[in-house]
Amino acid sequence: MKNKSFGELSKQEQNELLYEHYVEKREVEWYDGELCSWVRTPIPFWVKSCQYRIAKTKPSIDWNAVHPNYNYLTVDNLRVGVLHKREPMIRAMYRSAPLCVGPTIITAGFASFNPGNCDWEESLVKRPGV
Repeated sequence: MKNKSFGELSKQEQNELLYEHYVEKREVEWYDGELCSWVRTPIPFWVKSCQYRIAKTKPSIDWNAVHPNYNYLTVDNLRVGVLHKREPMIRAMYRSAPLCVGPTIITAGFASFNPGNCDWEESLVKRPGV
């Protein structure tokens, strides 16, 4: 669905976007050409000439369930969550995952983990209060 206006999307793509917004309650963004950025809109008008997408969200976890020494959360390009003791380096040169600095924990055992839908390069989340 990248770089297509709503009118250029197939009926299936349009229905998927509408379903995620109205049924799954996901926020929608539209591309504002004047601002050259994506803008969240609580009530999309679904104009055929506008581009829409589901808003990007960062990964999340219930920090109360995480050992206090682990203060950073990231995902890799496969949506695998990783908890870090020290802030990882997020650089495009690493291509698919943040460079880990120190001990890490995979989030597979955490029921509260949500991988979000942002690109891995934008996935760094700090524990509140850090």
